[in-house]
Amino acid sequence: MNGHGKVPGGGGGGAADGAPLRLKVVSSFKAHANDVTSVQWTGNVMASGSADKTIRVWKTGGRSAGQVELHEMSYSPMREHYYHVQCLHFSSFGNTLATCATDGKVVLWDTLTGSQITAANFPLPALMALRCCRISSDSRLVAAGGDGDAVALWSFDRTQGLTLLKVFHGHEATITCVCFSHDGAFLLSGSSGADIRVWDCRGLQDHALCVWRDAHDLGCTCMDMAAYRVSISNGGTQNGCSVAKYLKPCKRLAQYRLISINID
Repeated sequence: MNGHGKVPGGGGGGAADGAPLRLKVVSSFKAHANDVTSVQWTGNVMASGSADKTIRVWKTGGRSAGQVELHEMSYSPMREHYYHVQCLHFSSFGNTLATCATDGKVVLWDTLTGSQITAANFPLPALMALRCCRISSDSRLVAAGGDGDAVALWSFDRTQGLTLLKVFHGHEATITCVCFSHDGAFLLSGSSGADIRVWDCRGLQDHALCVWRDAHDLGCTCMDMAAYRVSISNGGTQNGCSVAKYLKPCKRLAQYRLISINID
């Protein structure tokens, strides 16, 4: 199956303005027994999480008849969650994988062996389904959030595991996405209620440093921060993507750049 579209004006991205952008499926497979809820790549390794409660890890091989071969790792699938796996995220070097699920648990895995490094339940008295998790770029912090107003922040060490640092409160709807600044100084969280909040990972203040209450009409689905300053000629909202939004309301964040996404 192929798809095509047009690159918006001022786009860049290796294609001339207005030139057709063609997408081609180079590999497809069916291994999970239920919906695939999350997929992420690191180098030539791909991980997938599913409503069947498992995580599968794949590695690309050669090409055959124009298709990229995917080989499942010997330790895959990985099983630890009791309910749907909602999100997964690789560390910067790809040797650690964080997963979270509806069971309210965060699990960190060694991607070389498939073994579990550590795990932690979300620190609330009642079971809360988790929807998102993230590892900081230096792999020293882990964050997760879900069906509540809280975002949990842990420190991570491969020998000592996860140590809870802070639980941030403030959202009024399901937390759908989290991300760290490239230096791990700030944590951002977005919700289905359309707000994005910025938290201090060093001072661990109770209140958010900055809040955007109407980031997207239908809530924020995904977001990330660039590792360096970027310049996009067509800023603002285009095709459901709020791009190149300077974090100007917080003077401490002036050097950062945020991209948040939702299908408006």
